[in-house]
Amino acid sequence: MDDRDRCQEAWNAAEDSPITLADARVGVALRQLGLDTGFFRVRLDRGTRAEREYLRAMAVDGDAGSASGAIAERMGRKVTSLDPARARLIGNRLIAHRITGSWRTPSPGWPPSSAGSPRIPEPRPTTGPMVRQDRRMEILHTPRGDFEAIVDGPAEGPVLLLLHGFPELNLSWRSQIPALASAGFRVVAPNQRGYAGSVREGSYATADLAADVVAMLDAVGAVRAVVVGHDWGGAVAWTVAHLHPERVSALVAMNCPPPAVLVHRLLRSPRQLRRSWYIFFFQLPVLPERFVAQHMPGTLVAGSYNRSAWNRELLAPYAEAFATEADARGPVNWYRGAFRSAVSSRGRPLRPIDVPTLVIWGVHDQFLGRELVSPEALRRSLAYGNVADLAWIETAGHFVQNEAPEEVNAALLGWLARHEEDIRPL
Repeated sequence: MDDRDRCQEAWNAAEDSPITLADARVGVALRQLGLDTGFFRVRLDRGTRAEREYLRAMAVDGDAGSASGAIAERMGRKVTSLDPARARLIGNRLIAHRITGSWRTPSPGWPPSSAGSPRIPEPRPTTGPMVRQDRRMEILHTPRGDFEAIVDGPAEGPVLLLLHGFPELNLSWRSQIPALASAGFRVVAPNQRGYAGSVREGSYATADLAADVVAMLDAVGAVRAVVVGHDWGGAVAWTVAHLHPERVSALVAMNCPPPAVLVHRLLRSPRQLRRSWYIFFFQLPVLPERFVAQHMPGTLVAGSYNRSAWNRELLAPYAEAFATEADARGPVNWYRGAFRSAVSSRGRPLRPIDVPTLVIWGVHDQFLGRELVSPEALRRSLAYGNVADLAWIETAGHFVQNEAPEEVNAALLGWLARHEEDIRPL
């Protein structure tokens, strides 16, 4: 029996355990394999009331009681009065301490729910400058709420806004931010509504998410900006260019078609409908949040073509940001808001986009077909005579800027240099 089979056996044993992490067989298997408990993160976040009470009891009365009490004091909380989410976090650390002797929050693992579950590669040397994982965020105060953001580059440079997708964070641009800042851009990469430390209340209709972008531009004093978006960030970028064209000097979308094009295709293509099944699943109550919290950050690895782009260190912030169902609710609400607003606004004309437009596309996308951004398809959104430039990235899939950062940077910087006159600050 190899390590993977033993992991699967331990996982199966945990499925039926009344108090999952108290199951002796799981503990023995973990010790034998030397694994951290990120491997069992799904089981912990699925915790029943009995499991949470067990974690609390272990924190107070268990083998690690005195040490856990010291940690709780430093956090300014009493373990016994914590809400369930905080109890799960402390419980995760306690289990890690019992197994590894470390109080570090465990690195995310992959839930071996099937034989095809991806392994997360070990850390490897990076090939270019990257944003530090623990980079301190600035807060953009807006009338629509506060958004945390990474801000870099010269203050006088043209503003370039980086909008992340689902299920991601502004750290998804970790390889692009230093390159763009070095090229003279004032780079602003927010965590968008519902993500991490940004505002969670409010409307998630796509038009309102576009209004968030305008409010962020106001907060940094930008009349207009280059707006770059990936996945859902791309959908918002397209929408800002439609609804607020005076605020956009140039548009870049990565592995995201214009929303109107996607809706048109979904109504006519069974193949794309099958690829986009999750859009409809995310309209359900409760279950989508549970699904996302249980499967992150493995979803990023499984959804990638170049899975070696990820490692435990890079995935750790995503594991923390999507640790609970409450954390996942905001990101899932993007799908609910978009679906409802698409239904209610169907047939309303949008102003065609007339600013320079670049589409960067990882050709091995599992979720979206490249036909969605063919010149013929894009005519539905672009003004007459405005032809988008297309950059096909052959070594990447959906999470293109993470899977092929050097190719994306070269395509993006080269295109921006050719449009220097268009994007000069007013």
